[in-house]
Amino acid sequence: MRRFGYVALLLTGLLVLSAGHALAGERRLVLVGSPELRGLDLNAAEIRQLFLGYAVTKDNHEVTAAINKSDALLYEVFLQKVIFMSSQTYERQLVAKVFHYGGQLPPTFARPEELTAALNSRPGLVTFMWEDYVRQLSNVTVVNELWHGSIE
Repeated sequence: MRRFGYVALLLTGLLVLSAGHALAGERRLVLVGSPELRGLDLNAAEIRQLFLGYAVTKDNHEVTAAINKSDALLYEVFLQKVIFMSSQTYERQLVAKVFHYGGQLPPTFARPEELTAALNSRPGLVTFMWEDYVRQLSNVTVVNELWHGSIE
């Protein structure tokens, strides 16, 4: 009987910890694109290349990136956890790449509606969003999970 009490206490503790972890801001950052990109598996280096302004061809899809600035926290988490740069360094890298090698800066969207419309109208375009926001959208698929953890 005593053993059952310890197990029950342990399980209760784990439940409280997991609930507390969820309440502390557990979020998932995902890479999303149009439905034709379903099943595309990009590695971390390919994702960094995309968001540094390079096109990536994988599984017969030419993939390009759009920058989501609709949520300041989302943008900062993306830069810190995926690109590993400050916003100032990242933006300098993008401009330097265009200046030295030509091409264009990735399109930037401040309004989620415009970003969603772009994802649906431009084949191969990907961006980053919170997973809970993606559930509200139609014709958008999760391509990769980029990061998950708590935000404090």
